[in-house]
Amino acid sequence: MARPTRFPLELPVSYRNVSGGEWRAGTTLEVSTSGVVLRMTPDFSDSPRALILVITLPFADGCLVGRGHITRSVAGRAESGTAEFAVAIGEFQIVHRPAVTAATDVLLQPEARV
Repeated sequence: MARPTRFPLELPVSYRNVSGGEWRAGTTLEVSTSGVVLRMTPDFSDSPRALILVITLPFADGCLVGRGHITRSVAGRAESGTAEFAVAIGEFQIVHRPAVTAATDVLLQPEARV
């Protein structure tokens, strides 16, 4: 099976562990139909691999809200204190920004699966 085409696209992203914790800021570097490559804080990789993502879209006041998991480390940037990780997104929806909180609450429910 062919790997999905990746597109270089830098967008702001907020992410957090599905089991709780603070929201953190990062940036997408590449997107595809199956996931993203994110630049994020390296200490997050020590946490459980499941996360909630909110990617701000550059149009129509929208966000992609999804639940995914880190699949691998791509690279690190010691000088900037960041690392790059591939994240497979198992489920997502595109919502208007005012609906982001409700959408993330649904993804945090125990029955939500990746």
